[in-house]
Amino acid sequence: MQSPPIVAPEDWEAARLRLLVKEKALTKARDAMAAERRRMPWTEVTKVYDFEGPTGNASLLDLFEDRRQLIVYRAFFEPGVHGWPDHACVGCSMVADHIGNLAHLNARNTLVTLLRHGVVVEDVVEIEVHVRPCSARLEDLGDAEVELVDPIQAQ
Repeated sequence: MQSPPIVAPEDWEAARLRLLVKEKALTKARDAMAAERRRMPWTEVTKVYDFEGPTGNASLLDLFEDRRQLIVYRAFFEPGVHGWPDHACVGCSMVADHIGNLAHLNARNTLVTLLRHGVVVEDVVEIEVHVRPCSARLEDLGDAEVELVDPIQAQ
């Protein structure tokens, strides 16, 4: 890789200002796209999903626990994943390791859940403090755009 040229401070500042114009345009375009996404119509979920969690069987509606929003993360902790059954997918493990205190989401009536195929494993240390693990049948995971992870209850 070739390094950029070394220039005088005035030239660097001029280049920075040109780039800043492009960055601001990109930010405005991204914000407009996000607003358009929020205005998209909704569709009713009619499929019956059956999940298993620490308290037993649960429907998709049950996973919301009377909250307005549910954020679901699909974790690959299942047969066929490198390292199974000792650990989950490397990327999924990294995501689970970086789930912090979710009190801010709780304050906004939002629940986060981690979903994976198969039986619930109660001793998943990486997520037990922050997340309620749930599982689903493998055939249900292919069409699920959302997945499960329970945040710490706001105190």
